[in-house]
Amino acid sequence: MVRNQLRQPECSRGAIFDGFPRTQPQAQGLDRILEEEGYALKKAVDFSIDDELLAERIVNRRVHLASGRTYNVKFAPPKVEGKDDVTGEDLV
Repeated sequence: MVRNQLRQPECSRGAIFDGFPRTQPQAQGLDRILEEEGYALKKAVDFSIDDELLAERIVNRRVHLASGRTYNVKFAPPKVEGKDDVTGEDLV
């Protein structure tokens, strides 16, 4: 999937990987793909976050499974509690 995305015109000037890679094998695979595709990793940013805040964001997350839209009941709630803003379908 990463290789295919890197070949898209919108990635011709580079790409940002948000939350990826998460493991050493993923990082090694990404390194291999970048080398094979002629890309060089120029920068990496690692954010540290308070464990309590992270847990709060996770437990308050709601997802519309069909679309992947995400909400957070505290920080970015849906317009109607428990319902997707676009379709009105249930969130999980």
